[in-house]
Amino acid sequence: MNGQGYFKKGIILAQSAGTRLYPVTAAFGKSLVPIYDKPMIYYPLSVLIMAGVREVLIISTSEDIRGLQQLLADGAKLGLRIDYATRSTIRANAFQVGRKFLCDENVALILTDQLFYGARFELAVLQAALRPDGATIFTKGLVARRPYDVVEFDPSGNPISIVSNLVSTRSSAAIAGFYLFDRHLPQIAADLHSRRGDRVTLSDISRAYLDRGGLQVVQLDTESAWFDIGTHEVQLSAAVFVEMMQNERGRNIGCVEEAAFLRGLITAEQLLELSAWGGNDYCRYLRRVALSAISRSRES
Repeated sequence: MNGQGYFKKGIILAQSAGTRLYPVTAAFGKSLVPIYDKPMIYYPLSVLIMAGVREVLIISTSEDIRGLQQLLADGAKLGLRIDYATRSTIRANAFQVGRKFLCDENVALILTDQLFYGARFELAVLQAALRPDGATIFTKGLVARRPYDVVEFDPSGNPISIVSNLVSTRSSAAIAGFYLFDRHLPQIAADLHSRRGDRVTLSDISRAYLDRGGLQVVQLDTESAWFDIGTHEVQLSAAVFVEMMQNERGRNIGCVEEAAFLRGLITAEQLLELSAWGGNDYCRYLRRVALSAISRSRES
């Protein structure tokens, strides 16, 4: 998993204040809500690490960021650089907030409440990260009609529009909260912002790339799981899924320390040090991964 891509910078965006998860989010930010054995933000952060990201900007509320800084600090323990930025309102334009961070470079953006799983999803991300220009979005077919934006396609499978699936009757390809944008993102966002103010959405930006002929749509298959964790019901479903898959397959989901190790950001010895922080199953898993790698290294 050490292949190089064009996305070294990543943004994790708290898209909402987490009011649907009240009263849990009255005590701490949405990004810290536990999903089985780890905080919610571990899942999107592990996706960014997998995509090749080395520098991360977390944009959220000041209340959320205080807890995240205690959890992740500056990212050094994971071989990352993590910075934080606040927005005056949760709907403020995130790309204006993060423009200095972007510095006209490609960026991977993911919402804080997104959980993805699957070998084919990982492969799709790695392949998309090798595309230097344009934008890439990921979709997943929905069985029930829910309030997501969807991509509509022509008979040849080419994307032609992005609309609400409460309006569309032709498509169930819901847009997931993970995006890859090229270096033109800040200017595109600024142009939209000048016309619409704070009402610019990620779908608006994706639409702008579509109009320019630069939008790639990756449709995730049935073997790839996606959870948009906005309610207590989905939170529970995601936690049950993680517990079941980890017990069944013996591999942790959303484990940022393992992701950093597999990407070559930290060594097996550093991973072993991180495993000593606690005595639960999570830390024992890190220890097994680290000792296995150290043993293989000594045998070779």
